[in-house]
Amino acid sequence: MYEDAPTSVYYLPTSDSSRMQRHQLVSRAMGGGAAFLLVLAFFQYFVFTANVQPGVVDQETVWISVSINLALAALALTFFAVNTLARRFLDHWWEVFIGSMHVTTAITMLAWVAHIHIAGSQGTPLLVLIPGSTVVSMWLLGRGWAWFYFFFANLALAVVQGAEVMGYLEYFPLAGTGAAEHLEFLDVRYRIGNGFFYLLASIGPLVLVSQLFADLTRSQKAVVRANKRLEVLASTDSLTGLLIRRAVMPKFEEEIIRSDREKRPLSVIILDIDNFKSVNDTYGHAVGDQVIKEVADVLLHCFRTYDLVARIGGEEFMVVLPGNDLHAGYELAERARMQLRERVIDSEGHELSVTASFGVAEHAPGRRETVDQLILYADDAHYHAKRAGKDRVCMASAPEETTGMALA
Repeated sequence: MYEDAPTSVYYLPTSDSSRMQRHQLVSRAMGGGAAFLLVLAFFQYFVFTANVQPGVVDQETVWISVSINLALAALALTFFAVNTLARRFLDHWWEVFIGSMHVTTAITMLAWVAHIHIAGSQGTPLLVLIPGSTVVSMWLLGRGWAWFYFFFANLALAVVQGAEVMGYLEYFPLAGTGAAEHLEFLDVRYRIGNGFFYLLASIGPLVLVSQLFADLTRSQKAVVRANKRLEVLASTDSLTGLLIRRAVMPKFEEEIIRSDREKRPLSVIILDIDNFKSVNDTYGHAVGDQVIKEVADVLLHCFRTYDLVARIGGEEFMVVLPGNDLHAGYELAERARMQLRERVIDSEGHELSVTASFGVAEHAPGRRETVDQLILYADDAHYHAKRAGKDRVCMASAPEETTGMALA
């Protein structure tokens, strides 16, 4: 029974790229971090203006300040860690600096709870810098500028926290109010003199740890790349670079499941090289290997990138065509056959023409078939092409029978 080949070929829809998914993850993390920066700036401002009278700084306000800063520092660390996992940060010195300052603030503020200090007018620009950069960065998040938050808003927070470590800005919101003019600086000299020691003692190990973490991250990336290379080597044929039988079978099963789910056909092609044994016997295995590589090259150029092309035997190949019915599979197999026939292989002065016999079978959605059964149908059609004279395409029109189509 002969059937006309169709003119339509089906293609699979493309899904969202992993790059977009990573961008969404980073945007959510950075948006949350920006919100906490706003809380830090505005909540501190209202706490201090409500609890501090001119000339008086009570101990309760100090504890409130420390508690708020420690909580927000912990939250900042959390979001910094999320950013690290999402974008593999800590590869540059300024990234290490920003991360270290988050941790340094939480450590050093505990040691200085009893030391009351305030900021002068030098802190006023920071009142604009922190909320301003945060608001701008949150606005830009919707435009795909997530990196703006990490660099500018986080850098602003690091500057504030660095000044806090040096003894200046525990009460920086007061810098924009009149209360700062009436308050006295208490033991600022002690704070500044010992601040360098505390800063170096706390940030030094953190920088080292961060650098070690960066080295571990880079090592982890190298291990992941090495594992991917090993996975490729274990699943591909060393001569042609095509999938091997063990690797293509699970993918074939997945395509059948998807074919049933999406109610779209699927076709499979089995082919092998005609008279390959005589080529090996006459010209040697080196020429035989070259012939196999030429066939693989033709297949890779004839089919789509998401079609499954595999070498399943010595000179035998298989192609799985998602979204293509029997007739579309026949058309594609015929195109590959013609391109292979036109290719001339020049080896040590010998010009060889290579042909192959093709068998095509189809999986219709809802028809209960296993991978092995489909391969058997296509294999039977391929042997029918061999018996009919080789260098042709035959297709199995139904599971019960195999029909051939001889082409000149």
